[in-house]
Amino acid sequence: MFVFDVPSQRHAIWLLTCGNSLPFDYVVRNKLGGTNFLQFIIEQLAFIGFDQLNHELFGIKGRFLDKWILPRALELSYTARDLGDFAKSSNWNGPPFRWDEGRRFLIRCELDAAYFHFYLPANETGNWRLARKTNGCSCDETIEQSEDLNRHFSNPRDAVAYIVDTFPIVKRKDIKEYGTYRTKDTILEIYDRMQHAIKTGIPYQTLLDPPPADPRCCHPPRE
Repeated sequence: MFVFDVPSQRHAIWLLTCGNSLPFDYVVRNKLGGTNFLQFIIEQLAFIGFDQLNHELFGIKGRFLDKWILPRALELSYTARDLGDFAKSSNWNGPPFRWDEGRRFLIRCELDAAYFHFYLPANETGNWRLARKTNGCSCDETIEQSEDLNRHFSNPRDAVAYIVDTFPIVKRKDIKEYGTYRTKDTILEIYDRMQHAIKTGIPYQTLLDPPPADPRCCHPPRE
């Protein structure tokens, strides 16, 4: 059993969404040498810095964690009334959200695409941006390290496509049901829309209608 010292609900949302993202899953799989998931491995995992999510990102006004991530985490998580305390601590006083597979798929893809941008930073042109301590990285990336990375992946988007291809079960199920790797296609589409927001400053527009954590997506209130 692992115990995290989580100082606030906002920190819990950060750990929840980052820890369930595809790029984080990829990092974990490359850390594990067997089937044991021990505490010392947990302490080495590369969670995106909490402070990185407190800025305006993808043209979204306000703190990104509160404005963008929290509503998505809330709709994915609060699907039963016995999670009411979690909802209230997230400043939600309405009924739980309906379980809608289509919406849940898009929400997960939006979160995955966002975290891919955090883990694989791109500049305004879509090329690699040097990692810097000032951006929450553990160290400053050298020119030599950047050149070595470019030899493997010419840009972050290529790396995203490669990482998503390392989930063979997801790929196999998608192709069987939809005839295409739907998860990869959707993540890349959203990733590109976010990259466009980085380039132009025009806020990213969600594919969801209604938007995440909208009251119209809830169960009817109890009488």
